[in-house]
Amino acid sequence: MPQAQTVRLGRAPRNGWAVPWDLRVSRDHADIELKNDQLRVTCLERALNPCYFDGEISKDFLVAVGGEFRIGGTTFRVLSTDSELHPQPVVPETPLMEYSYRHEDAKGFDFRRADHRLDVLWNLPKIIAMSRTDEEFAQHLVGLLLDGIPRAEAAAVVQYGVGEDADNTKPLMMRLDSRNQDSTRLRPSRRLILTAQERGETILHLWSDAAAGDSKYTVSGNFDWAFSTPITDAASAGWSLYVSGRLWPEANGAEDLNGDIRFTQFIAQVVGAIRHMRQLESQQATYRQFFSPKIIRQFAGRGDINKRLEPREAQVTALFCDLRGFSQKAEDGQHDLHDLLHRCSDALGFMTEAILGHDGAIADFQGDAALGFWGWPVDEGPLPACRAALQMHDLFRRVRRQPNHPLSDFFIGIGIAHGNAIAGKIGAQAVAKVGVFGPVVNLASRLEGLTKILKVPMLVDEVTARMVRENADEMNGARCRQMATIAPYGMKTSVQLSQLLPPAGDDDILTDDQIVLYEAALTLFNQGDWRRSRELLEEMPAWDGGRKFLLKTMGHREDPPDSWQGVIAMTSK
Repeated sequence: MPQAQTVRLGRAPRNGWAVPWDLRVSRDHADIELKNDQLRVTCLERALNPCYFDGEISKDFLVAVGGEFRIGGTTFRVLSTDSELHPQPVVPETPLMEYSYRHEDAKGFDFRRADHRLDVLWNLPKIIAMSRTDEEFAQHLVGLLLDGIPRAEAAAVVQYGVGEDADNTKPLMMRLDSRNQDSTRLRPSRRLILTAQERGETILHLWSDAAAGDSKYTVSGNFDWAFSTPITDAASAGWSLYVSGRLWPEANGAEDLNGDIRFTQFIAQVVGAIRHMRQLESQQATYRQFFSPKIIRQFAGRGDINKRLEPREAQVTALFCDLRGFSQKAEDGQHDLHDLLHRCSDALGFMTEAILGHDGAIADFQGDAALGFWGWPVDEGPLPACRAALQMHDLFRRVRRQPNHPLSDFFIGIGIAHGNAIAGKIGAQAVAKVGVFGPVVNLASRLEGLTKILKVPMLVDEVTARMVRENADEMNGARCRQMATIAPYGMKTSVQLSQLLPPAGDDDILTDDQIVLYEAALTLFNQGDWRRSRELLEEMPAWDGGRKFLLKTMGHREDPPDSWQGVIAMTSK
């Protein structure tokens, strides 16, 4: 137990240490806390049976190392983790025999008592289902080991930190049980456990007098054999199964434990596989809300998912999508905020579907906006981000044509930028999320904001626009047109903006000829020939946002200011 941490003791506490074998122990019976190497025991008022300490009923008492207390038929003894489950040999000079067994070695061993052990293993699925924590699982495994190895006197499931020093470490978790009270005075040998973990194989310690059949030794109160089997799967790093007992009079030595070792190695393999699958399921459940199934499949099974998701620098394409007018609708719809919330959730759902559908990652939801990105954990360029944006744009255009659709009065603005950023998992497993940080994220947000000023639904930076043009055959007719070179408010560098456009066809979408016409007008505008630029812009459709923006920028001037360099400085976000 860690110092100053209260643990609930009972037959089936919601969180704590369970004593499921004793019906005289209440579901929640006592609280225990370790203070200055003494265990404080507080019996709960609702406990049906008393706690006994020093032979007397006690409600609140301290137990020193080596002391014990009793509830019902169960005795609890306070032990130091520095003690060992190994005895000192009866004859001190008798050397210890050590045997090691790889998994391949044990394959040829006879299981012995196979029918009995199969009956024991039949309980394993129930143990898995009923265990809510690692500690509960470990406690049930201890019972299963004792049931499956009748000659064992004690068994334990122990977890140490990986790479721990055998002389200076305590277990992260230990669950121990035995067939009699004498055995509970002892502790598993950490040296044996850590050595087996280091080698990745089962190690058996056997005293030579016992191996020689010394009846005095084998019937004494000491154990004369113990072995430790590590669970080698990465999901169970540091876990070991530990079994100890006495050889029976007819035993010849280590070979009489072969069946027990094979059974324990089989349990270790099954437990490792189960915990591995549980870890994968937990990780995939956590990350399914951030990544598409395709992305999860690509990095699942290639080592530890958490390690692959560690933050790193990457070339990232960030997409920022915002619902237009949501704040105003929130003010106008105060009488029915639940309806507005459902509509906003539906809109964010469409955004999420498009991002994940094109193998992007969801980094954040900010009120009525979504941030997605590409390029981590799988390298990818800007094209899938543009496809996701086009899908969002198309969906909202279609629902606006349906007057009765809940989202018919919603519009969106999308900004896409590509550049260097740091992306990765942040937070603990239970509350994990993925994040992306860097100027490219801020730029995508700025571009989304500029869609309001330029009166176009989608804006992209220069790198993204170039990629769309160079890979036109992969974009199913999608196009880009240069809009203007802008110096966003508060930014030191200028950005060459382009509008991302769906394929031509509908009346409210520019044709290829109109894009050529606008870009010719933009070239004249940048060169300072505002009169001729205005003439070309007048030929553009009156509803075009680019036309309106450039005409508003020129105003009534025939010529640009003397300081004109083709960059429009924005005075607000």
